[in-house]
Amino acid sequence: MKKNNIILIILIFVFFFLLGVFFYSAIGEKANLEPKIPISTNTDPLNATYKIDGSPIPLKYGKYEEILTPDSTSKIKVDVFGEPIYADIDGDGDTDAGLYLTYNAGGSGTFFYLVAAIYNDGIYTGTDAILLGDRISPQNINIQHGIIMANFAERKNDEPMSTRPSMGKTIYSYIKDGNLIQIFINDKNETLYFGNLVFGHESRTFTTCQGDEYWLVGTNEYMSYIKDLYEKIILEREPYTPVFVVISGGIVPAPEDGFGADFDYGFSPKEIIKTSLTYTCE
Repeated sequence: MKKNNIILIILIFVFFFLLGVFFYSAIGEKANLEPKIPISTNTDPLNATYKIDGSPIPLKYGKYEEILTPDSTSKIKVDVFGEPIYADIDGDGDTDAGLYLTYNAGGSGTFFYLVAAIYNDGIYTGTDAILLGDRISPQNINIQHGIIMANFAERKNDEPMSTRPSMGKTIYSYIKDGNLIQIFINDKNETLYFGNLVFGHESRTFTTCQGDEYWLVGTNEYMSYIKDLYEKIILEREPYTPVFVVISGGIVPAPEDGFGADFDYGFSPKEIIKTSLTYTCE
């Protein structure tokens, strides 16, 4: 009788042991079937760290929150607005990104910023942010030849914040030494152009990517600067080699005499932003 009780106890133990193994395996298989939440890394622009007014903003899945003070319920909230736009911004052949951020510190304002995420060795590094405005209406981001163009609508200076933004504006920026630099164009008669520059004894022309050709007009000092820059770029190449440039300036009347008199209009350059022998208008 005693022997039978021992056998019964052993059988009960084996039964519950096997039952436990079964449920443990079932739970493990279920866990393996469930989708895993990815780990936040800066291999994605939505997880890179940016800077707003010098303060680091380490995003996780496009979001960041920070309590203003230990005894306060107010939070700083930063979110990615829309989707990143991917293109090569710094000219190294990698795919970088431009994107909008919104910043809210608990008040009525929602401030919009432009940032870039530069890709190197599998990692996205965020830049300082450029302020676009409070409660603007973002449109889109275009990236051409390393120039980021943030298009949005804002209010006129005399319009209240309750007015819907309706005045179109574009902010231009580019990467220089790892920093996002804004290109300031304050004159309404100036804008940013892409095209080819040729400078020589009988030619100092700028031809836009749309095919419009202009004679360069400016002070002797600035023309000497452009001439020296051009000759340095085409060193060991044929004279009159076209150099691709991103340049700010405006259309002006052509000279009345000299070689420039053969042109319909002149072009007055303000600043040469970028130069390249490899970029083209295509």
